[in-house]
Amino acid sequence: MFAEGSPPLSWDREHAYTREAGSGSPLSKTEYLRHLLEGTVGALAESIIEEEKDASTSITD
Repeated sequence: MFAEGSPPLSWDREHAYTREAGSGSPLSKTEYLRHLLEGTVGALAESIIEEEKDASTSITD
């Protein structure tokens, strides 16, 4: 994390971005995988989503 007095980001001329960490909600495993695989052949894999659903239902059963 950065201090309140940190200088603005050098490439952000309009100061649209901050250095704050953890300001959003955490991503699920499926969302992480979608972002990592975006633009690759693996992005079309439905089995990832099905595996996560199967794992979550077996935990709750």
